[in-house]
Amino acid sequence: MKQQNLLTKMLLLFALVVGSVSSVWAQEVYTHTFTKTELENLLTSDQELTDDNDETLSFKWSFTAKHDNSNVTMNNGDSRGIQVGSGTTTNSCRTLTLSTSGISGNISKIVVVGGLARSGAGTINAKINDYDFGGSNATQGLVASGSEAGTYTFEGNATGTVLITMSQPTTNKAMYLKSIEITYTDASAVEKPTFSPAGGTIYEATNVTISAATGCTIYYTTDGSTPTQASATGTSVVIPASGTTVLKAIAVDGSNKVSGVATAEYTYKNPALLYETKSSFSSGETSGKLEDLIKYTSYQGGAGTAPGIYNNGIRLYQISGSNNYGGYITLSADDGYRITGFSIKTTNTYSTTVDYTVDGSTSIGEGEILGKNSEYSKDGLFNKSVSIYNLGTGSNGRLEIASITVFYIQVTSANIASSGYSTLSNDNALDFANAVADDDEADALVAYIIPSNDGVKLTKTEVTEAPAGTGILLKGTAGVTYTIPVKANATAVGTNLLKAGPVTVPDGNETIYLLKSGQFHLASAGTTSAGKAYLELPAAVGAPALSIDNDDETTGIGMTTVNGQQTTDGVYYDLSGRRVAQPTKGLYIVNGKKIVIK
Repeated sequence: MKQQNLLTKMLLLFALVVGSVSSVWAQEVYTHTFTKTELENLLTSDQELTDDNDETLSFKWSFTAKHDNSNVTMNNGDSRGIQVGSGTTTNSCRTLTLSTSGISGNISKIVVVGGLARSGAGTINAKINDYDFGGSNATQGLVASGSEAGTYTFEGNATGTVLITMSQPTTNKAMYLKSIEITYTDASAVEKPTFSPAGGTIYEATNVTISAATGCTIYYTTDGSTPTQASATGTSVVIPASGTTVLKAIAVDGSNKVSGVATAEYTYKNPALLYETKSSFSSGETSGKLEDLIKYTSYQGGAGTAPGIYNNGIRLYQISGSNNYGGYITLSADDGYRITGFSIKTTNTYSTTVDYTVDGSTSIGEGEILGKNSEYSKDGLFNKSVSIYNLGTGSNGRLEIASITVFYIQVTSANIASSGYSTLSNDNALDFANAVADDDEADALVAYIIPSNDGVKLTKTEVTEAPAGTGILLKGTAGVTYTIPVKANATAVGTNLLKAGPVTVPDGNETIYLLKSGQFHLASAGTTSAGKAYLELPAAVGAPALSIDNDDETTGIGMTTVNGQQTTDGVYYDLSGRRVAQPTKGLYIVNGKKIVIK
């Protein structure tokens, strides 16, 4: 019995040890995109193929591509991958195999990208050590398309030789092979470092934290080169606000084992001038999004032919019928953004004449000639949408767009209250100098901070820009909405009694004021609105309302005319803020309002 208990304890201890070891096994993802030369070389001998992102990670692969018993030829292919074989009866690829025995860890996922030419019919199968891998999905139908590759995912848990087989026993078509990705764990490897944030678009200089397993030393580079133990070391790095930075890092443990290379790419975009681009269009992509924020939609003009995809570009047909334009494409920005410019590039197929309009207008001019393989671009815009029209006629008057780039800017908006004033706060730096009104007859927008007060009136100072989180007083035409561009950064404004909302106003408040009817009134308890500013005095002044200094104008905010001497209770101040015991004729401030004694 004691021996049995001892055996049980040993087994439990072994399980705990194994569990603790497996928890630190490194998960690796090997990815390789094939080239024509690689596949041609693999037909004659096995080759080492390196991971796309980590040159220290490579495996030896075997490859066959046959029509019956004869090797087939390769072509460069297209977006579907490398073309293996062709559509002839003697060079069609009936069977393609790809295998490696170099992965020693547990394999959990295999992803293959490829397929067949249009009208082909075939399957893809994954095996590990001659056993189907992926359960019921171990064999899948191959995608047959003239423009798109298929993605085939196999998941499970197994170790051993990987074998991928693509076959089409009855059709004479080319196969396409683009890439393979294998996820596995390696008990002998050191886990790669991780990055936070993990890459992507940045809008300012960004600190990236690099983490690795306990006891490891991290080495990194920021120029895209592979790090070594002679590279910079540390757990954080600042990615600059410029261009694209490729960060790579390795981890080295106490026994000098080196991890694979972790890679992250950071692309800086100035939030004041962003852009999106799309340079290849597939079947059905006559409308969609360039990337995330810019939509494009193609239209036919009049009784013309609907747009289509040719030569990986969007084809807009020529004028048909009585309309004065043919097909056209509209580019539009999501809410909170404005298009500042665009560029389209054409294929080398057609020449035509083009013109553009903005924000839904169809007032089209004579346009300009756009040749084959050329560029048409405009800047200096500030619009929600842009439409580009094909004005071409005749059999060659088609517009075939190979790529579209749209430049845009982030914006915010503010509506001016009936008093002619409003407040604003924003999480971004703002450019008031280039604000645009939605009414061409409106006054220019003016932005102010409030650096001081004298207990009766507020001194305002004009600013043309402000950093994020700044409370601002705006002056403009009542009822008009102004669109204000966002900036990457802005100069600090100095002392400012205006704060960014929201704020929770306490009971018995004596220092927090809100704008109402052109004056700042002492706020009641509660929470103020986000996106607005509030006034916070350094000490209580006992005034229920404070007026805005309007440069000694005698008309405007809070003007009241009184005949005779003081007729109400309250303290009188002159325009310099001095208390007046016996006011005579003139202009004074009383109870937060300007009055005239005649």
